[in-house]
Amino acid sequence: MKHTPGPWEIREEEYDETLGYLEPTIIANADLDKGLIHEIATIRIGLEETPANACLIAAAPELLEASKKLVNEVSSMMGAPELRQMLGNTNFAVLQERWEQMRATIARADGK
Repeated sequence: MKHTPGPWEIREEEYDETLGYLEPTIIANADLDKGLIHEIATIRIGLEETPANACLIAAAPELLEASKKLVNEVSSMMGAPELRQMLGNTNFAVLQERWEQMRATIARADGK
């Protein structure tokens, strides 16, 4: 499974007269000069959190890419005994737990 490449951005919020609230739309690959817009999602919650939800969704491609890079870098260090010695057993266990959580979340985002 492959997602629409980023960057994604928030198109100006639109007021829906029927629903009575603002609807931010997440778009990608926008070429507004040519009138091309690829809509990813429209947030129709109408809650106080709507703008924050739109920001989170728009940042998803960059968050995923940065997470993959971090997991790969940490993966190359996890087998080094020096890392455990440097961090201590407790801190190493916390790092390992967070690393595994991030790997699982990346797999979920990739549809695995």
